[in-house]
Amino acid sequence: MFFSLLLFLTTGLSHQQKEAYTVVKPNKNTGKTEVIHRFYLHDAEHGFTAVMGKNVVLNENKEIQRLFADYVIKSFQISDSNGSLITANTVGHEIEGRYIWVYQEIANKLPCQLQVKMTAFHEIWAEHINQVNFEWPNGVKAARLTLTEAQQQLQIYNCDSINLN
Repeated sequence: MFFSLLLFLTTGLSHQQKEAYTVVKPNKNTGKTEVIHRFYLHDAEHGFTAVMGKNVVLNENKEIQRLFADYVIKSFQISDSNGSLITANTVGHEIEGRYIWVYQEIANKLPCQLQVKMTAFHEIWAEHINQVNFEWPNGVKAARLTLTEAQQQLQIYNCDSINLN
């Protein structure tokens, strides 16, 4: 009985979630907009193994971590309502617990209307979901991006009325 329970728990913990989360939010201390991507480490290793075509272990190799961060950054885009890309600069990445985090920042305030696109792992898992949350002082606007709808246009509430100071 104990062995069966242990096997069940171990299997459950290693099951692929096939979802990732991104938070975009203003930082009132810097005046910039933070972009924080979070992937389950287990999913990241399985997915990136398929993307790279070879076995990868993110915990053991800083260069593979950097390549994964580059992959995530290339998979993510924010543009204004006219389709002009908004530059998100790379800040870094880290592994913490069960997650690998990739950090970016946008130097300017985001427009109220924008388009967001996130395609990470869609080329290997049709069911993968990239959840992007825009966390503003006046609320959260979420985009659930899938293979069939990897880009969405959003209105971030009345962001002209936001005071970040």
